[in-house]
Amino acid sequence: MNDDELIQTPRDNSAERLILGCLLFNGDLASELVSDLSADDFFHPTHKQIWRAIRHLESQRQTIDLLTVPRTIQSFNEAADIAYICALVDGIPRYSRASYLSTHVKLVKSAAARRDLLKVSSWMMANANANDTTIDDLLAESIRKLQSIELLSETKDELIHSSDAVTRTFQDLEERWARGDQMLGLSTGLSQLDDVTGGLRGGRYYVIAAGTGMGKTTLALNFVNSIMTHRRAENARCAGLVISLEMSVPELTVKMLGINTRIDTWRIETGRLDNDERRKLIIAGDVLSGLDIEYCEGFSQVTPASLQSMVERVKTRRGQIDFLVIDYLQLVDSNGKNRNESEHQKISEVSRELKRIAIRYNIPVIALSQLNRKSADRTTRDYQLSDLRGSGSIEQDADCVFFLQPDDWNDETNYKRKFRIAKHRAGKKDVTVELMFFPAHSRFAQFADVSEY
Repeated sequence: MNDDELIQTPRDNSAERLILGCLLFNGDLASELVSDLSADDFFHPTHKQIWRAIRHLESQRQTIDLLTVPRTIQSFNEAADIAYICALVDGIPRYSRASYLSTHVKLVKSAAARRDLLKVSSWMMANANANDTTIDDLLAESIRKLQSIELLSETKDELIHSSDAVTRTFQDLEERWARGDQMLGLSTGLSQLDDVTGGLRGGRYYVIAAGTGMGKTTLALNFVNSIMTHRRAENARCAGLVISLEMSVPELTVKMLGINTRIDTWRIETGRLDNDERRKLIIAGDVLSGLDIEYCEGFSQVTPASLQSMVERVKTRRGQIDFLVIDYLQLVDSNGKNRNESEHQKISEVSRELKRIAIRYNIPVIALSQLNRKSADRTTRDYQLSDLRGSGSIEQDADCVFFLQPDDWNDETNYKRKFRIAKHRAGKKDVTVELMFFPAHSRFAQFADVSEY
């Protein structure tokens, strides 16, 4: 780094000196600051030395003062500038407290974050010109680097003491009890399912698996429509991302129109509508156009890296993201770093990333899944977790696995479906909700709620 760059590098030398001076004068303050600062937060090399020595002494429950700190630095086989260290206590308030230092800690953290931003910017400039790096990988790594930058006032502690955990949990429970309902997440529109699961909850990864023609894409879109409808009724904002690797956006939109109008989707596509149906279609179109749903046609390559960047783009564009739907996870490509990897390895990579996204953004991730070839031979028994294509990793990562299967395996004209919870990490499993599939309208309903079939 040249002299000009050094002068322009963000730092707050005065705040660094004051913090260290207070700690050298009153070592008991160190225990209250060690979790807030790291050596890298300090710019001045000697300040880094002093802080590392203070951290070491505090961890050993030893005295921190003008004698022990230089000796500790020397025990690290480093030279200690004793005169500089002693000068740090000049003018330090006699009775300083941790609360007195909080403003100065924020100044030091802010300067450190700005230095980190400059480093990330330099990395991005260097790698943007590298032809061997894909855009998706570049975006994903840039996001990861940016997310690792911490500002003291804007980040949550990764380590949470049990007392804080209990306090936060009871606050959450009391707010939930005050609402007087059992809905913990987003409504699927299927009350029997929501009663068991509490809705689609943030931080959870849901897998819906079914054979061909069972209607799993339609069911997922019914969930999306229900989520948006309920949030709209509550005058609450909601934004989601739907990634389809099988259908175009117009195909998905026609299904959404069918769900909302109960008009035969084939007639919508062919235009064989009467005037009343056209009016219904226009009204439904206006409603859908006002929803914050982002669609992605995954006909180009979609990878775990690009999933992360797309979610981040929706969050940036809409100010929030509330759910992610993937249709379907076996069609997501790997990041391409190992061309010889097996399908199981690829699915494992994708499944892990979907779980990470659910936790990182605190949203429900709903992934549709294929079944393996053996499941096609099953005509009399329910689907099993082992029937999932790439079952090992999906079973491990998913919080809930649902199977959508026929009521009568031998009657293809019977549109009654069983929606079975095969895995439920936080509650009951082996619970079945009976559904009725209306393929012409792209609609599902609970069998108990249907008066005419």
